[in-house]
Amino acid sequence: MPERRSRASRTAEMVAYIRHLSHLEPEPGLRNPDDLASIFLAPVTRLLVRPRALWTWLCRTFGRGGMEYHLVRTRHVDAILEAALRDGLEQLVLLGAGYDSRPYRFRAALREVAIFELDLPATQARKKACLARHFGAVPEHVTFVPIDFDRETIPDRLLDAGYDPARRTLFNWEGVSMFLEAEAVDGVLRLVAERSGPGSAIVFDYLLRSVLDGDLTPLGSRRMLKLCQRVGEALSFGLPGEDATASYLAARGLEVVSDLGTEELVERYLPSRDHPVLGALRIVHARRP
Repeated sequence: MPERRSRASRTAEMVAYIRHLSHLEPEPGLRNPDDLASIFLAPVTRLLVRPRALWTWLCRTFGRGGMEYHLVRTRHVDAILEAALRDGLEQLVLLGAGYDSRPYRFRAALREVAIFELDLPATQARKKACLARHFGAVPEHVTFVPIDFDRETIPDRLLDAGYDPARRTLFNWEGVSMFLEAEAVDGVLRLVAERSGPGSAIVFDYLLRSVLDGDLTPLGSRRMLKLCQRVGEALSFGLPGEDATASYLAARGLEVVSDLGTEELVERYLPSRDHPVLGALRIVHARRP
């Protein structure tokens, strides 16, 4: 764990690479809307985009369902953010922000919204350096909140940074819950339920608990487990899915707006069922009742 705290997240850059590669897709139905993912790639990683067609084929052949999953996740969370803005969003909190580009892609729409990015200091320092290179300076409309998730509490760090628990807030928590312990997940969910304003919500993806229990039949499960172990960020938390997940969230003060798995995500965001999506993950959108 000390090593993980001291270096920028490797999985975060891998995800940015996949988003960028997908953004170059010539077919609109398969194109990721993240046009800023490339700014977070190391020079050597940028070389792995050329030739694009070859690397796309390799990713879709040996990482089947991965590019498509990150595409539908980006589109789904974008849609939730846009709906929240229409409903009067006042704060946006990115938990374990990684290289999320939404504060910069949606900068004009977010001009009246207070934005907080929380992440490990090493990852956040690298992200700020990438932003400074691209924009000429670190954008001032975002409050960066470095945090050691093992030693500091999210509510305390947020409050110290100016977060207002009475305001309508959207919490985005992509690609994080599966790396945490159950107690840490509980803490985040109770933060949303108990220390955010009316109309607040959270969107996050989660790993199916059955995969951790040994069921590797969902598409990409075995590969995902091995890859995360290889980079030193092993998967550790999962939820049962659907009704059981709704009950889990209700016990923590939240109600489910949507809980989408492979079939629903493909139907909503991809041009056809010929494009598979990782089967081990689901994306849930929940709100304060």
